[in-house]
Amino acid sequence: MTTDCEDRADWDEEYGALVTSGECPPPPPSTTGSVPPLWMTLEVAYSEGWNLVGLPLEVESSYYADLFPTAVAGTLYGFNGTYDQEAELIPGKGYWLVFDEAGTQNITGIAINELTISLNVGWQLISGISFPTDVNDIIDPEGIIIPGSVYGFSGLYENTTVLYPGKGYWINTEAADDITIVHTASRNWIDNM
Repeated sequence: MTTDCEDRADWDEEYGALVTSGECPPPPPSTTGSVPPLWMTLEVAYSEGWNLVGLPLEVESSYYADLFPTAVAGTLYGFNGTYDQEAELIPGKGYWLVFDEAGTQNITGIAINELTISLNVGWQLISGISFPTDVNDIIDPEGIIIPGSVYGFSGLYENTTVLYPGKGYWINTEAADDITIVHTASRNWIDNM
């Protein structure tokens, strides 16, 4: 005999997670030793005008108008040596996006605890993970990040020491390589295994 909750639980192949609907509690922990995905909702604040944004969660639709429905149409731009108009956001990349007025947007999805980003030489736009991350905690094994070269934007460029979820940042590197951003609690857990 099944309960209403069991009848409404479905395995989501894309996310590899048991998804329940309604008022059902989450499924029990996995017995395989793996950590089940953490679903969360993040509130992302934005200002009137141009904003640096990023994708802080694994989401069903990464189309910019689904994530930021109040954004001005056609104003999502990535940077790869030149500005490129984009339609979808990719975790780890930063983007420019315009809003007619200041506000906030809730984004729901699966938490990103760790993210490896491939960087080129020079200035580029990046974004962080689902949790605030100190710039000094970025794993940069080859030392490619130029110290003091991470900048956010709030009407003016500001040197930043923390990457916040949903925000984009300029970063300058002296070589091409990978960096990894890891949630500190996750990193401590991995280091102590």
